[in-house]
Amino acid sequence: MPSFTATGLPVDYFWISNKSGEADGLAGYNNSEAIKSVVNLNLTYKAPFLQGLSAKVGYIKTFNNSNQKIYTHPFTYYQLKQVEPVIWDLNTIVGQRLTAHSPSLEKLSAWNQEGQLNLQVNFERSFGEHHVNAALVYERQERSYDGIDAVINGFPIYMTDQWWASTGGAGVVNSTPTKGISNTYGFLPTTGRKSYIGQFAYDYADKYVATFTYRYDGSVNFPEDKRWGFFPSASAAWIISKENFFSNVKGVESLKLRASVGLTGNDFVGIDPNGAKDDSNAKRWQYEDNYIAGNNAIFGESPSLNPGIRYNVFPNLNITWEKYLNKNFGVDISFLKHFTATAEYWHTLTYDILSTRIQSTPPTFSRPLPSVNYGKMKANGIDLSLNYSNNIGEFKYDIGLNATYGNSWYVLRDQNITYDYQNIIGGGRSANMITGYTVDHLLRSQADVDALLAAHPGYNFNGNVPKPGQFAYKDFNGDNTINDNDITVLNKSNNAKVLGLNLNVGWKGLSVTANFNGSFGYKKSFRDLSGGRMEQNVASVV
Repeated sequence: MPSFTATGLPVDYFWISNKSGEADGLAGYNNSEAIKSVVNLNLTYKAPFLQGLSAKVGYIKTFNNSNQKIYTHPFTYYQLKQVEPVIWDLNTIVGQRLTAHSPSLEKLSAWNQEGQLNLQVNFERSFGEHHVNAALVYERQERSYDGIDAVINGFPIYMTDQWWASTGGAGVVNSTPTKGISNTYGFLPTTGRKSYIGQFAYDYADKYVATFTYRYDGSVNFPEDKRWGFFPSASAAWIISKENFFSNVKGVESLKLRASVGLTGNDFVGIDPNGAKDDSNAKRWQYEDNYIAGNNAIFGESPSLNPGIRYNVFPNLNITWEKYLNKNFGVDISFLKHFTATAEYWHTLTYDILSTRIQSTPPTFSRPLPSVNYGKMKANGIDLSLNYSNNIGEFKYDIGLNATYGNSWYVLRDQNITYDYQNIIGGGRSANMITGYTVDHLLRSQADVDALLAAHPGYNFNGNVPKPGQFAYKDFNGDNTINDNDITVLNKSNNAKVLGLNLNVGWKGLSVTANFNGSFGYKKSFRDLSGGRMEQNVASVV
């Protein structure tokens, strides 16, 4: 369907808005501007009195300021004469109507600043075949910002993008608010972290490598006695190909075994644990009392209605870091002069997951219970890669293959189980398992429906009688009614196997790269018009 008439007027699409007209500004505009200033200072000092000793100071400060103005108003659609089902007369207008855009004016303004200070002392030196590298770091981060979002609806006298022309008075028309002011846009008091970091690395003759690292992090998201977390990690590697006994091995240029284990922490406290890790989803200071709007009350010598407040969620005085214990084992090999390969196995234990527990409280207790650190999950997987590199004169090319598979499952999480399929723990069930009804066959005709009802009198799907074109589901409890009692686990583990192909060619400084990714071995589920779920095998390529 055309977007504009022969004279350039916007066409009425009937079922959707005219996006081309909106892009031309017929419905108003959404303009924004921003400025960002950055100060970055670094100073390095090398001690003359001790070889390998140095110190570094780094400081970065960022200032951001943004403004956004949104002006919206309806405009006129024009309806064309339809010549044929897909042909329209651009010169003949048969009707017109206003769009559904609400006239409004909105202004958003936000300001923020971020600062980070790093103090670091390094020591790196070799003693014969011994090499050491050590560092101590102090890190401080601080962030604060504020903002306001103001909106007003309606232009009773004259429609223009100026505040004076918008609705005045109390800001209520026909019991509908026409004004709104909010400081939730970009609003966040000062937050920050402090960290003390240490690292020590040692290797002998480039054959034996060991590293130990720790972080001691403090976050304002937690109470003082739960604020600090200690997160150590260690890794080791053995370059077998540098051993004397390996010199007689033919066809293998390099062979390395490595392993690591480490503990990390997450101080993000989200409103929605499955949501984005950003400030709009953050819910800080859960260890303190906070308040929300409550019931209004009438009191005073001249009785009047006064707004009230009440306590919100009960504070959690023990809220603390979510933790991840990561283990990794790998092998790296180079062979036949052109091939490199890597194989890795990883395992992660996530514990102290912040989540709401399923608990009941007496009716006399009026406050919701807080989220607590109690959940536990495990995950593991393998990563494989194989690469081939070669050249023909100045023409170089690389071919790489990689494969990945991972799985995760719950170890500890509160459940309210009525049916077996609701149990997400144990039995080989992954976090992404699929549940639903099991399809028995498709009802292709009324004869199929009649046969089904003859064999299973009163058969229904959640109270709906079957019709041609629908699925007939398996009735596991034999009551001729398909409901929650017939939902089962359709696929315990729905993890995709991911494959990748990477190609790169280069010649005299010019290069071309192509990457292909695909997945297979998993299932996608969908629902039919009656709400039943079925599944299908899937393979996809990107």
